[in-house]
Amino acid sequence: MQDKGSLYLSIFSIIILSLIYIYARLDTRRKDFDYKIFLYIIVSNISLLIIENLSWAFTRKPGALNLLLNNIFNLLLYIVNPIMGLLWILYIDYIVYRSKSHVKKVSYPLVFLFLLNAAISIMSIRTGWYFSITSDNFYSRGDFYFLHMLICYIYLIYTIIFIIFHRNKVGKRFYLYVILFAVPPMVGGIIQALFYGISIGWSATCLSVLIFYFSLQNKEVNTDYLTGVHNRRYLDYFIGQKLINCKNKRYAVILIDINNFKIINDLYGHDIGDDALKAASSILRKSTKGSDFIARYGGDEFYVVMEINNPNDLQRTVEKIRKNLADFNSSGRKKYKLGFSMGYDIFDEARDETPQEFLKRIDLMMYEYKNKR
Repeated sequence: MQDKGSLYLSIFSIIILSLIYIYARLDTRRKDFDYKIFLYIIVSNISLLIIENLSWAFTRKPGALNLLLNNIFNLLLYIVNPIMGLLWILYIDYIVYRSKSHVKKVSYPLVFLFLLNAAISIMSIRTGWYFSITSDNFYSRGDFYFLHMLICYIYLIYTIIFIIFHRNKVGKRFYLYVILFAVPPMVGGIIQALFYGISIGWSATCLSVLIFYFSLQNKEVNTDYLTGVHNRRYLDYFIGQKLINCKNKRYAVILIDINNFKIINDLYGHDIGDDALKAASSILRKSTKGSDFIARYGGDEFYVVMEINNPNDLQRTVEKIRKNLADFNSSGRKKYKLGFSMGYDIFDEARDETPQEFLKRIDLMMYEYKNKR
C-alpha cells in the first residue's frame, strides 16, 4: 500500500505545480519556444503525480473494474515516466544552441528510447518484465524494473554531461541550476526504488521545478524584454560588482552602437526596428561565450563584459562580432543591413581609473569610431 505521507506530499506538490503553471501562463514569455517546453515540463509533472497516485488507488481492491484500472494506470505510469527527462534535454539543448532544428535533430534518438520503454511497458502486461498484477489485484515489480529506472536516469545523466561539456555557453548560475535540477528526482527515485510504498520521486521533481521557476523569475527582472539579454538595471549592478571587486581577474568591455538605427526605424517602421535590435543581440550572443555578459544599455546600445586571460581574447571576440555581422548582412535575410560602431578596452586598476571613468572612455572611443565612419 502507498505510504500516507507520500500521498499528502503528492497532493501538496500538485497544488504547488498548479499555481506555478497558472502564474507561468501569465508570463509575457509564454510564447517563447523554451518557455513552452518549460510549461510542458510543469504539466508533465502534474500528470505523473496524478497517474502515480491513481496507480496506487485501485491496488489490492476486489472486483474486475479495480483490476482493470490498476493495470491501466500502472501501464500508463511506466509509459510516461521518462517524459520529464526527455523534455528537460530538449529545453537545455535549445538554451545552448538556440535552434529549433537542432532540438528536432536531437529528439530522434530520445524519442526512440521513449518508444522502446513504451513497448517494453506494454509487453509487461503479459511478460511481467517491468511489473505484474495478479488476478487478485496485487502489484509487484518485475525482473527488469531497474531497466526502466535506467532508461529514466539516462535522460538526467545525459543532461548533466551535456551541460558540463557546454558550460562555457551558459552562465555560471544557470549551469548550477541545471545540475541542481537533476538531484531531487534522482535521489527521490533511488529512495522510491529501495523502499516499496514510498512514492516521492515526482514530488521531489516538483522541488526542482519550483527552484528553476524562481531562477526564471529572477532572470526576468534582470532581462531586457525585447532582446532577451540583460537590462540596464542589471548592467549597472554587474559592472559595479565585477570592475570594483575584480581583484586578480581581468575584465574587458565592449560598447556597441547600431549605426543609422533611426533610419531603419524611419524607413521600415518600429516593428522592423525592434527586429533589428533582436538581430543585433543574436549576433552578439553568437560571437561571445555563454559566460560573457551581454546587456542592452538602452535604445540601440549594447555592452559586452567578459573575463579574459590575455588581451588577444578581447581582440578575437571583436573580430567574431565583425565576421558574424558581415555574414548576417551578406545573407540577405532581412530588408535592412546592420552596422556596428564599437569602443572597447581592458579595465586595468593600475591606470588609477574608476569604473565610471573607464566606461566613459569606452563611450568616447565608440563615438570617435562612429564619427570616422
